[in-house]
Amino acid sequence: MKKYVLSLLLIICIGAILAAGCTSTGSINANTQATTVPTPMAPTQTFSSSATEQTSVINQPKNNNDLSIGETATDGIQRFTVNSEQFADKLNTQNNIGQDKEPSQIGNQFLILDISIENPPSDSSTQTVTRSQFSMTDSYGYSYPCSQDTLYLDQGFTSELFISPGERVRKYFAFEVPMNPKGLKMTYTFSNGKNAVYSV
Repeated sequence: MKKYVLSLLLIICIGAILAAGCTSTGSINANTQATTVPTPMAPTQTFSSSATEQTSVINQPKNNNDLSIGETATDGIQRFTVNSEQFADKLNTQNNIGQDKEPSQIGNQFLILDISIENPPSDSSTQTVTRSQFSMTDSYGYSYPCSQDTLYLDQGFTSELFISPGERVRKYFAFEVPMNPKGLKMTYTFSNGKNAVYSV
């Protein structure tokens, strides 16, 4: 009888130990799941990726490297700027001739550019600038030379300029172009062959 009672107690103790072990293991798994599931990594990575793509688009270089009105170009020595542009049906000649100049061809107009050229003091030589250093083209590939009537403008560009070291010259330059032109670009060629291209 005692053996039976002892055996029964032993079985009950073993059962209680096993039950306690299962409960303990279950709580560890529950704790493990509770610490790993809430980690929100995916949304953070997606946001970071979107921000990187946005920055790369903003920082992409422009396909068009043309200069805009008001920007200054340099070949390392001379500084050249197109200050402003203006379209006109006639040139107001204020110095030599008392009447306005009209375009040489019907349907054309004048494009007048206000330009500045500077020879820095560091350059010891006088620089020469001629009309041949200026050219105008459109999106169709047509070219338009400087108008001969430019010299009649007040502060108009003559056939050539001589710019001393430390001197800054401001002149007006006229081209005869069609009405409603498309994609006009003015190119100034420095004496060393480098080009400054302006969208006008």
